[in-house]
Amino acid sequence: MSTRALVITCVGPDRPGLVGALTGVIAQGGGNIQDSRMALLGGEFAIIMLVDVAADRHSDLQAGLETHAEAAGLVIGVRDTRRPAASAPGRSYRVRADTMDHPGIVQQIAAFFASQQCNIAELETSTWAAPHTGTTMFTLDMQVTVPATLASRVLREAFDQFCLDTDLDASLEPVGR
Repeated sequence: MSTRALVITCVGPDRPGLVGALTGVIAQGGGNIQDSRMALLGGEFAIIMLVDVAADRHSDLQAGLETHAEAAGLVIGVRDTRRPAASAPGRSYRVRADTMDHPGIVQQIAAFFASQQCNIAELETSTWAAPHTGTTMFTLDMQVTVPATLASRVLREAFDQFCLDTDLDASLEPVGR
């Protein structure tokens, strides 16, 4: 039996039961959730999922999602994708950073890793108030894939200099150690 891999995104006002209803539609349409990430952002719920579905059930799943989206006031997107590779080439590193919040932080960090030919595999950010001053602080947690051709020492030296130049308190650690 032939299957298709789909990326399904959904955004809408948060409320109890939203995940259960959405995953119920996927199950009824013959979909099997392989991977997912969800978050509350402001008053909005957002989810992205990798779903496998039998090729002959794709239309049923698509129709069910569209009907559900309209009735529930959600924005849903469905896109065909390729199955993930068994493992990405290179080495995985976890990056954690804290600094006073200001515009452009994510762009600066993303540009640094792009300049090193590193791929961002996961990224999560948040802001919070510093306990005594109330200053808005920024936290970033991400995982990057470093190409096998880039020496760890070279990456670490470049990252340390980047952190000094941008006044960023950050760490870069191999995943799995």
